[in-house]
Amino acid sequence: MDPRLKDLLSFGPPPGVHYPLPLDRTPERVAQAHGLLEVECLEGFDSPLKIAMLSRALCDQPEGLPPVAALCVYPAFVLAGQGALGGRGVRLSTVAGGFPHGLTTLEAATIEVATCAAMEVDEIEVVIPRYMARSKDWMALSGWISELREAAHTCTFKVTISAGELANRLTIYRATMCALVNGAEFVKTCTGKESDVVSPEVVEPMLHALADWHNETNVPRGLVIGGGVESFADAAPYLSLVQQILGEGYLQPSLLRFSSVGLVDDLRGS
Repeated sequence: MDPRLKDLLSFGPPPGVHYPLPLDRTPERVAQAHGLLEVECLEGFDSPLKIAMLSRALCDQPEGLPPVAALCVYPAFVLAGQGALGGRGVRLSTVAGGFPHGLTTLEAATIEVATCAAMEVDEIEVVIPRYMARSKDWMALSGWISELREAAHTCTFKVTISAGELANRLTIYRATMCALVNGAEFVKTCTGKESDVVSPEVVEPMLHALADWHNETNVPRGLVIGGGVESFADAAPYLSLVQQILGEGYLQPSLLRFSSVGLVDDLRGS
């Protein structure tokens, strides 16, 4: 086991729970949330035409709103996304490594990730096999993540821990830390396809892991919050928690994202 992981696994979230403070919907906060959007289009009926049309719509943002941070699509539609987004300032992400469950062989997962990296996509998202975290097999999980990190080459590497399906706050914290130690630039709450809905109580130990990582390494890493964030009212508690635990400086797209489709319409006033 990486000595850093062994040391960091001795940490844990504090016993007290942070509760989100009220956050009003102001034009400034709406613009900020719009810039943090990672729009996810991962449906079985997606098509190149759908991705191209969505990409163009996202790039045509209303006056006064910054561009969205990213668009996430299946690997089959990376070329369509690249063609529509090229040079527009929106990053393109894809999923690999046995998405959405991680229940494939390491060899197959590695090939998937390497194939996506060869397409020169900006970001690659993988999901951990939850049983490794639930059984506290941190060595196996470390090996899984580090192999996929290497296969991702220069792409931004995002690791989904499916926090709502893990056992408790300490397991969520340690799974997050395991991802960070093994090269994740972003950790993500969930794929959006799990049975359990994400909540501030689930996200909080992830934030503490990010804070401890930053304090120990002086290297900030990011968080993607997905699962049930469909309006500014849904996003506000998380903005508040991030402010409290990580600071205002984390409210930027290189460190915080909201993975959603419905949130686009809400923030644009549709």
